Amino acid sequence: MPIYLEMPHLNPDFPFRFLKNDGSILTTPHWHKEYELLLITQGEANLAINDQQFHIYADQIAFFNSGDVHYVVASPSSERYVYQFDLSFFSDVLSQQPDLDLTQAFSHLTQISTLWPKATQERLVTLLYRLAKEAQNPAPEAMLAVKSLIYQLVVTMIREIPAKDHQQTPLAAIRSHQILETLNQVFGFVEKNYTHKITLAEAAASVNFSEYYFARYFKKNVGQTFINFLNDYRLDKAKWALINTDDSITDILLNVGFTSNKSFYRLFKDRLGVSPKRYREAHKINS
Repeated sequence: MPIYLEMPHLNPDFPFRFLKNDGSILTTPHWHKEYELLLITQGEANLAINDQQFHIYADQIAFFNSGDVHYVVASPSSERYVYQFDLSFFSDVLSQQPDLDLTQAFSHLTQISTLWPKATQERLVTLLYRLAKEAQNPAPEAMLAVKSLIYQLVVTMIREIPAKDHQQTPLAAIRSHQILETLNQVFGFVEKNYTHKITLAEAAASVNFSEYYFARYFKKNVGQTFINFLNDYRLDKAKWALINTDDSITDILLNVGFTSNKSFYRLFKDRLGVSPKRYREAHKINS
């Protein structure tokens, strides 16, 4: 079964998201740079982390590190909560504490709660239920509660979850981290240059690959061609500008790197099912 890169759409200013998943949903093997916690709220689930299989029940937790290849088998009678966050969520603290290495701290943690002390598991389950409640709360102050709970969650994890037994890191985990490092270079290149014309050759050169090898590598590990990825990236930037600014649609499409009015409108309609104008009318903030 192929492994693909998932790119969760997290708000860069508040990089966290919460999802409720029906147990009938199958997640095929995938990985992402974000960290993830999965709480079974009803029933049971079979899952795997870097080729190691686990079985967990209601009120038990799985933790996925950045770059872990993981999947969850469909279990129709179960339900689960999913919590995803990026390390940039903690940038205000990390900038003040250079000795705090969350990547290193997370990498040593045992990832299935059945292997944690019972009191630790219960504490974290309680925090996750509280976090789910606040994540769904429309009140403006709920965001403060979410941030507070995530900080409590991470501190509890680092202080109380036991370290993994010393064992060789699975090959799948090593490979996924290597791929993630390479793709992060590409994503950084795109972020820096998306407002200008970017060719496949330039993207390949950013990671010292040949154009032919890069095209195959990117498609295999991201699940789409580089050009399609770049177009989707620019569309995401355009969507944000449509909602959050009063700039004209022509200015927006040029500012995010599109050079053709016609191709931008066609691509936008193909991807989103509506025109940029209709999208703005439906989603504009404070309109």
